Amino acid sequence: MMASFINEENFLMIKNNTKLVLKNTHGLIKKYKIIKQYETIMKPRVLLISKNILLLNINKI
Repeated sequence: MMASFINEENFLMIKNNTKLVLKNTHGLIKKYKIIKQYETIMKPRVLLISKNILLLNINKI
């Protein structure tokens, strides 16, 4: 498993709490299916996407 940190530059939105939409460094938009969300009291929010753990430290959500 690999952990990735998502910040405001590459985050676009979370659709219906099931898909994470990101913009990569080349400006391409990618959608990822959210398998599980872990609720934490403090930020960052933790998402499990395929075999990657994504840590969201974003004020918009």
